[in-house]
Amino acid sequence: MIVTNMSNYISSASTQFANTQYDNFLSKHELPPNTEFVNFKHAYLVLEPGLTHLEYADCLTESEYREHVATYQEDAFDVVAFHPHTQLAILHENKMIADAIYDNPEYYSS
Repeated sequence: MIVTNMSNYISSASTQFANTQYDNFLSKHELPPNTEFVNFKHAYLVLEPGLTHLEYADCLTESEYREHVATYQEDAFDVVAFHPHTQLAILHENKMIADAIYDNPEYYSS
């Protein structure tokens, strides 16, 4: 299932951390607040793997997502649309390091 409200999965502390890091990143690179982020490889991030072989915070392409839905059913696991800000919040919640996504220009365009 594609989730639109992440507050059940990600703490307010992780969301605040991601907001701060995102704002710092935009400022550091002199990007406007409304910069459109793009990612040509991943479309979804796993929030709840359920009983699948997926892991929390796994990145999925559109085709991988469709394959997993066909295998496990859509409501067997929860995902959210990929965005570097969301990925940072998820990884912070899971105590993982995500700084590399902010140093990779393929994730953003002005």
